[in-house]
Amino acid sequence: LFNRIETGIVVKNYIGANFVDFYDFYEHWSAYDLEHAIRNEMPDGPWVTGSYMVRSMDGHDKLHGIILALDEIQMVMSELLIWFNAVPPWLRYLEQATHVLTSLPMIGRFVAYEIVTDLRHTHLLKQSRDILTWANPGPGARRGINRIFGHSLKALVSDEYANECMLDLLEESYDLCAKWGWDDFEMRDIEHCLCETDKYLRVKNGEGRPRAKNKWRNSFNG
Repeated sequence: LFNRIETGIVVKNYIGANFVDFYDFYEHWSAYDLEHAIRNEMPDGPWVTGSYMVRSMDGHDKLHGIILALDEIQMVMSELLIWFNAVPPWLRYLEQATHVLTSLPMIGRFVAYEIVTDLRHTHLLKQSRDILTWANPGPGARRGINRIFGHSLKALVSDEYANECMLDLLEESYDLCAKWGWDDFEMRDIEHCLCETDKYLRVKNGEGRPRAKNKWRNSFNG
């Protein structure tokens, strides 16, 4: 649930210093001990990035709100694992996993899909059947579709239409990937590129500025 690298490092160090392995962590961890470890290292935050689309409960800062959610998630984690164990890895779907995760506290589709994107690179979802056929379009990706396909920026984009557009773009990306010697894109890559395209064009066209402040460098040689 933490999408900021600095916070992730603190969490990683907390796990490494207190638990033998993941299973030891899963059985014995405490959300409130984790909160204490994070506050010791990052007392004033920020603990998540500006793109974190989760609203903490009234009266709690972002960190404590996430900790409360983690505490609730811990109580229902066994039910989530039942779903994973009931479906063979080669019959799992990213879309279905995203839907399952939205049943957890404080997790909507956007955050659920971010988690699923990470799990796609683990044994849990690396064999999912819809890696090349489905992605969850976030707000930025929907705006990117409107820009690329010539629609009004405020036009409503359905999930079905967004996936049709992303499939078309994925098909066109293969030649580009081959030209540059890149690995082939997946639907997630297309969704992400659409979001970044929207950010770039928003600044280029004088429509606003992105939340993130990044220092850019040229990654191409020659």
